Amino acid sequence: MRILFIDDDDSVRQLYTMLLDNLVDNVEIIPAISGNQAIKILKEDANFDLLLCDYRMEDGNGDIVYQYIKKNLPKTPFVLFTTEDINNLEVFKNFFRDNVLNCFIQKPVKPAKFKLDMAGLISRISSGYILESNTAFKKIRYIYFLRFNKVLCDIYIKLSKDKFVKFINSGDEYSKENIKRYLRPGEQFLYITESDYNSFSTTFAQTPFLIQSDNYNNKQIENTVTSTIEIVHELIRTVGVGSTVVSLVDSCVSKINSDNSNDPDRLDGLLKKVRNRQDYINDHSFLVAYIGSAISKKMGLGSDVMFEKVTYAALLHDGLLDDPQFAWEADTSHPALVNFSEAQLKILHSHPLETAKIISDSHRFPKDVELIVAQHHENPEGTGFPRQLSAVKISPMVAIFLVAHAFVNEIYKVDFNTAKYRAIIKQMNKRFSKGNYKQPMSALSDLYI
Repeated sequence: MRILFIDDDDSVRQLYTMLLDNLVDNVEIIPAISGNQAIKILKEDANFDLLLCDYRMEDGNGDIVYQYIKKNLPKTPFVLFTTEDINNLEVFKNFFRDNVLNCFIQKPVKPAKFKLDMAGLISRISSGYILESNTAFKKIRYIYFLRFNKVLCDIYIKLSKDKFVKFINSGDEYSKENIKRYLRPGEQFLYITESDYNSFSTTFAQTPFLIQSDNYNNKQIENTVTSTIEIVHELIRTVGVGSTVVSLVDSCVSKINSDNSNDPDRLDGLLKKVRNRQDYINDHSFLVAYIGSAISKKMGLGSDVMFEKVTYAALLHDGLLDDPQFAWEADTSHPALVNFSEAQLKILHSHPLETAKIISDSHRFPKDVELIVAQHHENPEGTGFPRQLSAVKISPMVAIFLVAHAFVNEIYKVDFNTAKYRAIIKQMNKRFSKGNYKQPMSALSDLYI
């Protein structure tokens, strides 16, 4: 079964996606964050069994999606899922007569009621869709296991409708190969018991039952970068980066991952730190690469060479840092840094130029990569480091990178809730709409507003 789920609030969409994952066998849920994005998806691929759609969204309300469905796909069931009173929405005046399978679910709704309503609708759409009869187990997307190597509860695979087999015991360590060996082709989920699921308060992309043991060795982390890309791809589906940009950035990532330096004390050490990371700095670096490249493309600078420069700089810029907190701060006077030692602050202050020198000495990367890395802790107020460059003195190339860097930091703070992106952009405009930051800031605004 294929469902197009249209809602600009990530927390809502992720919660109810999880419920649907555990309601229907073999369900594929495609996310959209606005009415206009949904219509674009439908024009390219109309093969959906039903639509689940919010009403009030930033870039096109649910009414335009419904009008499109009425005209072009009148037999496709439409679930209006909103806080609005349907009786006050003129476009939906004949909603239940237009299609007897149309359904209205008003927010807020308890998960149990949502599942009951959706189960009833799905059964009416077709008896061929098998509802999950075994509620003792809950699905967890397998990609979330790839970054870790130890579980705090039993993990199961599903062999048939009602048969689940434990293949990792609570407290056991595992490898990526262990996971993939047991997955059938195309399988996206592993399972934990409902009691463990509830006790760990598991939610989308949050898996507190997975940890990294002290025995994590080089053999077990050899595929870390590949695993992280899979995880980050899940995140950027909600960020809205185009597939062309994603493909080109991934190509650059592959080059970094396979690069073998002839300078084991400098560049090779930096590359190894980049490859082996499993923290905020790692994810943040990948996302800066995707967003920075998307901004470049929007500005008409979408060449392969440009994408390479942004991506290499993104993956390398914080490679010497050990504490993820440092990746957030562009000003060494920030209050959050008072708890760090003088030695740690020295590393923070020196790492832009030190990393840039490693890149320069290697003669392996375009000149602009060194420049971006050297200036990546500057800011539009001119209070950054190491040179306190003003908005008119910062390199235009670096300005693209810094706008992307700031945006990534902000979307992490709101847990990738796309409903808050507009407010983030407006706040960023107050800081970045000047000097050499103005054009990339305008491009970012065009991407998300």
